Formats: sequence, C-alpha cells, structure tokens
Amino acid sequence: MDIVKTYYDNGQLKIKAWCVDGGFHRLAGPAIQFWYANGQLKYEEWYVNDTRHHLNGPAVQEWHWNGQFKYEGWWFKGIRYEKEEHPFNIFREEHALQETYEEWPNDMKFLFEIMYK
Repeated sequence: MDIVKTYYDNGQLKIKAWCVDGGFHRLAGPAIQFWYANGQLKYEEWYVNDTRHHLNGPAVQEWHWNGQFKYEGWWFKGIRYEKEEHPFNIFREEHALQETYEEWPNDMKFLFEIMYK
C-alpha cells in the first residue's frame, strides 16, 4: 500500500491518499482526505478496490473552511444511495439499533457484515 501526500507552501498537509495497484483503497478509514490551508479537514472519501464504498457510514463527507459540516454522500459498492436507503440504515432500522455502528452489539455487527460484505 502506498500513501501519497501533498503539502501547501506553508507546510500544512493538503492531500493524503491511500493507494493499492494504482487505485484508491483503504479499509479502516477514508482513502482520500483533503485539508484547507488553515489545517481544517475539507473533504474525505472512502474507497475499497478503487470503488467508492463505506459499509457503515457516508462514503463522502465535506466541511467548510471553518469546520461547519457541508455535505455527506452515502455509497455502497459503487452505488449512490439516499441516506435512508443505504443498506446500513435499512438494517439499523429493521433491528432497532443505535445510529452509530460502534454502539451496536457484536452479534449484530457480525450479522450485518456477513449479509453485506
């Protein structure tokens, strides 16, 4: 795995990307991140095998320069979903689970991952 970084003239990190075989790929976090020159996170995207994908959350998130949230996009195996139609949220609603994956019981995490990976 290669990690590519670019910087602003002031030394602040500008872009950080995780790549495998020339494509974006990272399992434990976003594969691409962009920052503003002031150090504030601007944008991030999750990819698996160069396909936009996030199993249990939005695959794209964007913030304004002051840190105020701007946008999120929900993707699963390269297909864009409205938040409420994403497989994660449907499963969560059907099983009356907490909003955050980290709060789910381990057996429900396991069942979700078996069903949707």
